[in-house]
Amino acid sequence: MLFIDNLNTIPHDGNSLLTMGTYDGIHRGHQAILQQLIGESRRNSARSILLTFEPHPQTVINPKRIPDIRILTTIEEKRTILSNMGLDLLICAPFDEAMAAMHAEDFVRDILLKKIGFKKIIIGHDHAFGKNRSGHFETLQRMSRHYDFEVEQVGAVTFKNKIINSTGIRRLLFEGKMETANEYLGRPYSISGTVVHGDGRGQKIGIPTANIMPGHFMKLIPKTGVYGTYCMVDDVRHASVTNVGFRPTFIHNEDQPVIETHIFDFHHNIYGKTVVLEFITYLRHEKHFSGEEALIKAINEDKNRFREYLHQI
Repeated sequence: MLFIDNLNTIPHDGNSLLTMGTYDGIHRGHQAILQQLIGESRRNSARSILLTFEPHPQTVINPKRIPDIRILTTIEEKRTILSNMGLDLLICAPFDEAMAAMHAEDFVRDILLKKIGFKKIIIGHDHAFGKNRSGHFETLQRMSRHYDFEVEQVGAVTFKNKIINSTGIRRLLFEGKMETANEYLGRPYSISGTVVHGDGRGQKIGIPTANIMPGHFMKLIPKTGVYGTYCMVDDVRHASVTNVGFRPTFIHNEDQPVIETHIFDFHHNIYGKTVVLEFITYLRHEKHFSGEEALIKAINEDKNRFREYLHQI
């Protein structure tokens, strides 16, 4: 898959099928569009393209919301997922005030047609674009008659009669409902991050933990509590239990949640490494324990509970 983050270096090719949008999460709704796009492109020997944006458009349109905006997938994570799907070209357009001010018709004509080139565009059921989100399926239909391209709209994908979308997934993650969130995503929700030095308490009590610093400050961290997880280290997947929270047994004044992962039967030094943490199931709320012995007992119970969970699925 080719990756381009400069609109002025895109090789123009009218024999292309294109979709566009933030595509945060690349969930099963997004995947339905992409599978149709990629499949049709291959059948017609055409180029498949996703045009997305960085930073998140809301950081430019409504900068006061930046402290509250949480993303499901960073651009690096999108690149990995999309390359595995077989997409030909991922364009990450810099989103700035000038792009935010573009009218929908100007965006289609000046960016999609002149800079990129396409013969068909496929969008989701609720897609909107351009200044004030004024462009819709009907806008594209109207323009297609003048500029000679095709437009297709893909219907909503549902799970248990609920429409799958990024907003719903964020809500589920904030509620700790990992199984449903993962069903929406079509894969486990994951956080990529660097293993950093902590206070060493886990090592001292015989249960070493990896403190993981997420790679993007806007990455969504799920609800505080203890999770059954997998930790990918050097492309090897290890079962683990992860605490997301404030370590109430030892520290009472932290205002930022920490991510601490205990990897089962693992004794290697991984400080400085980038790992990927996959969240599988929510095990329990974060608790304050009376001391180290009670904490050790609880962690061992968490490990056994997750092992039993894995045997049942």
